[in-house]
Formats: sequence, structure tokens, C-alpha cells
Amino acid sequence: MNLTVDVASDGERVPLSRSRIGSIARSVLRAERVREALISITFVGSGRIASINRAHLDHRGSTDVISFGFSRP
Repeated sequence: MNLTVDVASDGERVPLSRSRIGSIARSVLRAERVREALISITFVGSGRIASINRAHLDHRGSTDVISFGFSRP
């Protein structure tokens, strides 16, 4: 089983430690029977998420979560 989780806060205050967030993500992946995953979780402010939302999805304003999937070539 290879479950890799990277957590960053981009300067934002987060109520849980990065290691705790990573542990929670790995627990969810195991519960869902995911055997291999590479996950990156980044906490950003409302201005930054609004910018990402506009640039990648052409949506206006901020949102709670944006996810991007990818697969290996």
C-alpha cells in the first residue's frame, strides 16, 4: 500500500497540525480501500482560492474546496 499525503498551509492558520491532517486523509483512503494514492492538500485564503477557481474552472468567487484529478501517462 502506497498512500502519500502532502499537506501545506500557504501561510494560513489551520486548527489541526499538518501531520494530523495527513493521518486523517490516509485513514479515509484506507477505509475506502484505496491501495495507491498521491494526495496534496493545501490550505489557502479566500483570495487565493478565488484566483485558482477563476484560472482553472472559470468560476467567479471563492469556494470551500477545489480538487484536481490526474492520472499517470
